Amino acid sequence: MEKAKRLFSSLLFSLIVLCLSAAPSWTQESVIAMCEKTAQVFPEQGTGCECALTAIKDQISSDEFEIYANVGTLYLDNITDGLARSEAWDAAAKKIGDERGMSLREVLTITNPIGQLHADAIKNCAS
Repeated sequence: MEKAKRLFSSLLFSLIVLCLSAAPSWTQESVIAMCEKTAQVFPEQGTGCECALTAIKDQISSDEFEIYANVGTLYLDNITDGLARSEAWDAAAKKIGDERGMSLREVLTITNPIGQLHADAIKNCAS
């Protein structure tokens, strides 16, 4: 019985490590970059970017995280190119939607709640 418990614990630990490392580091970096950009625009939110990343990854699927991170990467590029924040996000979401065969509304239905989770996590982690 003890051997079975150790095996189960080992398998569970391996699964957790696999899930936490499933997203490529560049997608994680884009989510951290969005957090850092938010902290520049809204300094009162502070910087708890690594903590916030962990918090949202625990609450969403890896596919949702990938969509959010990919939109975020393009969003940051669009901001750099001079687009306003809402325009930049919508343009990025449309492009990712087109690449995935999804409508803008479908992408926003995924990313907007994650964005709220992310903003809340940033605030919670910074305090």
